[in-house]
Amino acid sequence: VQTCALPIFCPQPSVSSGLSQYLQALPTHSEASATGQKRRRVLMHASAFPSLGFAVQGLQNMGFELTLIDKRYDPNDLDAWQKHLSDDVAVAVITHVHSNTGVVSNVTQISQLCQTYNARVVVDVAQSAGAVPVDLQEWQVDALFGSCVKWLCGGPGAGFMWVNPAHIDELERSEERRVGKECRSRW
Repeated sequence: VQTCALPIFCPQPSVSSGLSQYLQALPTHSEASATGQKRRRVLMHASAFPSLGFAVQGLQNMGFELTLIDKRYDPNDLDAWQKHLSDDVAVAVITHVHSNTGVVSNVTQISQLCQTYNARVVVDVAQSAGAVPVDLQEWQVDALFGSCVKWLCGGPGAGFMWVNPAHIDELERSEERRVGKECRSRW
């Protein structure tokens, strides 16, 4: 008999809030690339929901830099992801289902590619949770952010964040960051 601990989901007001909290918790002292360069670049497809990019741009004072894969490339184009990946990418943001096109991203393949560059991989499931299967075991990502407003039929301000337990201890805790009172003891 195989046992599996239930994943812990922490409430967040929105997907972009969860992404912002996660980025701020990344270790600042150990995130250097093989060349000694700070890993602070965040990569995502240009058709990702705009508030995700706004969250990254809001953290420029912490050294984060947003890089977008041009919309002319399909979100599943591994060559386009490969072209934009490099040693300085700290985080790759994958949108599971794109709100503007309905394209379903192949999270497993994109995640595996990004992980070959030691980039952390996070997934936005705001458009898919409750409508399209979400498989944390198959995807093997570092974090996941979602919204209950869409297909989970929740109200405004009902978002969630999941952080892979294998990586949670690498994140820096800070009382200044509002992660959710009930999650602080677990994170």
